[in-house]
Amino acid sequence: MSRPHRDSRAWSRPFTGLDLASAAKLGLVVCFGVALVVTGAGRAYAFVAGVPGRVTVVECHFESGDKLDGWACRGAFTADDGSVRIDRVRIHPLLRDRPTGPVPVKVTGPGATSAWEPDPWSLTPAGAGMGLLVFCAVGFWWIGRPDREEAARLAASRAEMDRVRREVAKLRAELDDLRHDLGPDPPPPTP
Repeated sequence: MSRPHRDSRAWSRPFTGLDLASAAKLGLVVCFGVALVVTGAGRAYAFVAGVPGRVTVVECHFESGDKLDGWACRGAFTADDGSVRIDRVRIHPLLRDRPTGPVPVKVTGPGATSAWEPDPWSLTPAGAGMGLLVFCAVGFWWIGRPDREEAARLAASRAEMDRVRREVAKLRAELDDLRHDLGPDPPPPTP
């Protein structure tokens, strides 16, 4: 009994189609990337296009027990150009030292409840999330892309089909010419 022939081309690339396990793994990474983008969007927007100003601290208490220890402070925000005033905002992240004067921050706009210290590291969560989303887009493209060898074989078979169609059309034209040259069909003989 002979074994069924295995096409060696099937093993030329490890992923030749979108399988469920790969899609599930990339889906989880997409969810994590979206979560990072969503949680970091406010601080990233404040850093890039936010309204700069200062918070006059009116309330501070020390928070500990988490990974970060520091001062959680609230106060009134006033924009540097005086265009925005917010009565109560919370400063993020926790401050290492208790502030003794106004704290320079940025807010996302007039309706903000959070003020962010202007630190380039505040772009990290949103940037990491965008990086994961780009990684997943490339991964989905890589898994779902057509096999190049298969595409070449498909193009060759299409070209062969076109050649055969042209040949059949040419033979039909020759047959029609022969029918025309012979004239009308003679009547069948009667017995």
